[in-house]
Amino acid sequence: MKSDYIPIILIIAILAILGGTIFYISSWNTTFDQGALSFEIAGGWAQSQITGDFNNSVFSQVIFTQEFQDDNGAMQTAYIIVEMRQSNGGTNTSTLQESVLNVTNSTVTNLKINDYNIRQYVRTGPEVSNGISTITKGNMIIMIEYICPTSIANVTQQDYNELLKTIKIK
Repeated sequence: MKSDYIPIILIIAILAILGGTIFYISSWNTTFDQGALSFEIAGGWAQSQITGDFNNSVFSQVIFTQEFQDDNGAMQTAYIIVEMRQSNGGTNTSTLQESVLNVTNSTVTNLKINDYNIRQYVRTGPEVSNGISTITKGNMIIMIEYICPTSIANVTQQDYNELLKTIKIK
């Protein structure tokens, strides 16, 4: 009789170990450290493209993607894009600010994170949510952006905000 329970106990133990491993791996942070820029991004985000070297080049960009399940059970793709570019002698972002403010459910705020002054533009529409944070350092402008369906905006913004907390510019 006791030997009948051994396979069930082994299956439960294997499932518990497998579930714990999946949870542990998905909660890892990945460190991006290239050139003058480094930050951490939550586990599960896949780096899909990189351009430039994030040093003194005219333009550098890295794109991260992740799929999340929305409230209806459909898989939706979210994007986080980090750009570093040389400024053209000014830090005028008024065109960006105007485009944000001309959309309902949009905000422009100033933040201070890790000694960086960050200007954040957020637009939330019925289908798409978008946020852009800009940091100016020396002759470089760093833009960190997320784009996702509104149905998964909360989870995307959470990972995006965690990235902003870890950003370092050398």
